[in-house]
Amino acid sequence: MTRQTFRAVLFTMIAAIAVLRAVRVVGASSSSPSEITAQIIELAEQARVAALKGDADWQERNLAEDFTAIEPNGEIKTKSEAIAMRRSGAIKFESIDVLDRQIRVYGDTAIVITRANIKAHNFWS
Repeated sequence: MTRQTFRAVLFTMIAAIAVLRAVRVVGASSSSPSEITAQIIELAEQARVAALKGDADWQERNLAEDFTAIEPNGEIKTKSEAIAMRRSGAIKFESIDVLDRQIRVYGDTAIVITRANIKAHNFWS
């Protein structure tokens, strides 16, 4: 296994897609901006912990059906491909250290921009 260290926005995409589902479930019109932001932060943290644990079930439950990930090497992965990678162990996160996170809420849509140092094994295989 090759250990790769990189700064990436991949995790942001995972969190952002999942967050979009959370905001719709919560109902942005009935929640205050601080409540929505708190829920999004919690969901982003759940995504980070699930990635570290290799929890593919979390992805299955929370990623939108049309989820798309763009890896640092430019490869595009669908939801099912991302889940398969996690289930098979083709990707194993050693650490995801969040350096900065910005959350922008626009009605029933949220954008999460996260900068993180990520250590992963076999990321490009």
